[in-house]
Amino acid sequence: MDKMYTIGDAAAELGMPASTIRFYEKNGLIPNQQRSSDGRRLFDEDDLE
Repeated sequence: MDKMYTIGDAAAELGMPASTIRFYEKNGLIPNQQRSSDGRRLFDEDDLE
């Protein structure tokens, strides 16, 4: 199974604030992310690329 990243982990890997990822998602620049059972956004390696 691929490693999954929370929004905070993904932001750290990408060198940007989590708010930027939320902005991109809200404005349709990235597709809606899958979410964990508690509603957290989840990203995989392909998403980060």
